[in-house]
Amino acid sequence: MITESQMYWMTRADDLRKLLEGVGFFCMVVGVIAIFGLIFAYLVSLDDDKTGIEFTKSRLLRWLGPSALAFAFVMLLIRSFIPSTRDYAAIKVVPMILNSESTAIVQKDAGALYNLAVEWAKEQLKGSTNAEQEK
Repeated sequence: MITESQMYWMTRADDLRKLLEGVGFFCMVVGVIAIFGLIFAYLVSLDDDKTGIEFTKSRLLRWLGPSALAFAFVMLLIRSFIPSTRDYAAIKVVPMILNSESTAIVQKDAGALYNLAVEWAKEQLKGSTNAEQEK
């Protein structure tokens, strides 16, 4: 039986994946920009210490770049383990169907039903070949 809570999360799975993906890509962009800023600050400090940002005082850039990239990696990694709504529905529903008692009855009678279907198909083929021969 699927509870209300499970049904809620089943309907929100895609939105949660999109949120994590968006946060991850945003952090990736911020991290890359911060790393380029750090490289720029280093190059400017090599050129002339009196102009631009001193490389030794750019703690924010040194901290922001790697942290944002690590956070982006974590968000995208978590996103990969959250199933989509369709996947979540299959995860919840397919085992319930396969393990239910009514499915066991159908599986038990499936052989007999299959034999009836084969006999019906043979009769249909015999009927159509007899009709063709009469023409």
